[in-house]
Amino acid sequence: MKKSHWLFAVLVLMALCWAGWSGRAQSSLRWEYKVITTSNHHALGLDQLGDQGWELIAIAKNESASAGARVAVNDYFFKRQR
Repeated sequence: MKKSHWLFAVLVLMALCWAGWSGRAQSSLRWEYKVITTSNHHALGLDQLGDQGWELIAIAKNESASAGARVAVNDYFFKRQR
């Protein structure tokens, strides 16, 4: 076999092995999700959530009507690996 064919075969084999390995690694990951709605972000306890493995992934700002007054509330979305 020529040297260039040998190198090509090795590169193809390496690419196939890498593709198979990365596919298995991603499919084995499982995630758990949590949503906390609050108007006081100080009450979240972000340090404690982080210690438990939770990662903040998004914040959605909303308004809520409470006793005739508009109150700004936020939805905090978290995820962690199971």
